[in-house]
Amino acid sequence: MTFTFSFAWVKKGGVSRMKPQVTRIAVVVMNNVLSSSLGITLDILNTAADLMKAKGRAELSVQAFSLGRASQMRSSSGLQISGLVPRNAVKQPDVVMLPGCNVSQPEKLLQWLHDPEVEAVRDWMRQVAPRARMMASGCVGTFVMASAGLLDGRSATTTWWLAREFQRLYPKVALNMTRMVVDEGKYLTAGAALAQTDLALHVVRRLCGPEVARLTTSFMLADERPSQAHFAVSAFMAHPHPDIARAKKWILQNLSRPFTVEELAKAVHMTPRTLARRFAEATGSTPYNFIQRIRVERAHDLVKTTSHPLQHIAEAVGYQDLSALRRVFKRFEYPSLSTVRRRKAAGD
Repeated sequence: MTFTFSFAWVKKGGVSRMKPQVTRIAVVVMNNVLSSSLGITLDILNTAADLMKAKGRAELSVQAFSLGRASQMRSSSGLQISGLVPRNAVKQPDVVMLPGCNVSQPEKLLQWLHDPEVEAVRDWMRQVAPRARMMASGCVGTFVMASAGLLDGRSATTTWWLAREFQRLYPKVALNMTRMVVDEGKYLTAGAALAQTDLALHVVRRLCGPEVARLTTSFMLADERPSQAHFAVSAFMAHPHPDIARAKKWILQNLSRPFTVEELAKAVHMTPRTLARRFAEATGSTPYNFIQRIRVERAHDLVKTTSHPLQHIAEAVGYQDLSALRRVFKRFEYPSLSTVRRRKAAGD
């Protein structure tokens, strides 16, 4: 979807001409912002702005600002961020972008969401949303947008290892953990940290069209990735629980053969129903899906790091034929087996 820009009539040399109005993009900076998330957002947006200016098209004005009084912030890696625009100098934005911050543990998330600075950002986003064209956030910034109620009744995505917490806090949001960027028209969300690259490129495509987006990706040596599903790692998807740890240990010990969920439940001394409840509480998923994810993760590692025949790898992770492994790769949105093997051969 591409926005239609409004134009203002100006006179130059007695001739009336249409001058495209400025599209204001506000990038909200908070303390402990991820350096990579902020940097890539600004670099992509400013590259697109330069390209638009060179083409004589609608101007993009990109401003990084803080809602606090300080004109300096400190990033998660300790960098001092200066030159931020003060809040009172920021006009109503057309586009709001909220990069992620370094909040990686669920137990610290609630404390962070109740930080006065975060609450101020939440209230400000709620205030400017009615007149904004787009509101975009990635990583834990999605929690701020959701806490403002802007995502209720809509689809969204977030940081994959905090997905369970997101579902618990915001049950009115339809969480989609397969997409790298979820576009709900006015509201856009993205996954962890460097998914900000995909989010910024998506915003550029929406604002500037496919040609400028393609040129931006070329200059930045970046590209959009449609899915984040295969980046999720089973070891970090579950809240710590001794029953899940025992189950995972048994799965890994028996990975090279087919087995049923009922067999797993018996091995860890639980009924299938209790096992399913434990996995739902700890992972937000089912035992079957957890088993399949461990199998495909192991297969992916073997394809990347060894030269074993693909059929042998399929058997090593419990699949009797290669077609079954290909299907599960597709289901979890991994690159195809041939693509992974080709990248290995190329040294990627």
